Amino acid sequence: MQATRLLVPFALALLGNTALAQQAPVSQAVPFSSLETQIGILEARIDALEDAAPNPNVDGRTYCMILNISGLRGRPSIQTKAVDAIISRRVLTFEDGAFAATLVASQIVSLADDGTVTSSVNDASPPLLAGTFSQTGNQVDVVFPDGAVEQYYVSRDGSVIHTNSVLLLGPFPSTFALGLTRSVTMIESDTCDAFGT
Repeated sequence: MQATRLLVPFALALLGNTALAQQAPVSQAVPFSSLETQIGILEARIDALEDAAPNPNVDGRTYCMILNISGLRGRPSIQTKAVDAIISRRVLTFEDGAFAATLVASQIVSLADDGTVTSSVNDASPPLLAGTFSQTGNQVDVVFPDGAVEQYYVSRDGSVIHTNSVLLLGPFPSTFALGLTRSVTMIESDTCDAFGT
């Protein structure tokens, strides 16, 4: 009897420990559930980015157009030369196949053959440039009223447009020759500030 009395508490203690060992652990975060949540968030972000894919279309957009021209003028017959740098800014709008670029400011800096440097407003720059345009992918072809065509290249999101070129004219019978380098950058903006003079 004495042994039975000792066995019962011992058995209860043993069963109690076994029952405690089989109890479900306190709720803990499972690493996979956290990963599933993060994957869901990433999928939503990817969907949002794909919905907001870059669009290079320039139609209906306005840009600040910055033109830089370097001009080299030479007269080898009389051994003179001059260098001109012209900078101009315009507000340019593309709309329904037409473009219009309104002058904001234009300035010229010249280096004469005698070493004199002068700066002045460039009065030769027309107040308005207008014409038509067409776009194929990242290329915009601008056509001026005289039939001249310029090709511009557009960033994937359409916020930047750029072109550059080199032109050599002459030598003419008077032995006058003109060389030009031209760079045009357009930044999407509703305004274009004049630069300091």
